[in-house]
Amino acid sequence: GLNRTLTARELLETHRHALPLPPEATSLLSRELKDDLLRGLIESKERDAGWNYRFGMQLAREIEGELRTRWQRPQADSAIAQMARWIEDAIR
Repeated sequence: GLNRTLTARELLETHRHALPLPPEATSLLSRELKDDLLRGLIESKERDAGWNYRFGMQLAREIEGELRTRWQRPQADSAIAQMARWIEDAIR
C-alpha cells in the first residue's frame, strides 16, 4: 500500500518534465485535475477533513463491486460502511 504510493510518487517526480505542468510548479498536480480524491492521493496537503472517509468509501465501493461481479458475493450497505471506516482508520 504505502510502498506503492511512494513508488508512484517517485515515478511522477522522475517524469515531472513530461507532466502538463509549468516549469516553476511546486506541485505535481495539474490545475485540470478536478477529482479531489485523486488530488489528495497524489498530494496529501490537498486533503480536507473529510478526505479519509470519502476515500475509504470509494475504495470500499470498488471492493464491493469486485466481490459482487467477480465472486457473486454482494455486501450489505452496513458492510460497505464498515470497510470504509477500516480504510479510513488505516490511512490516518
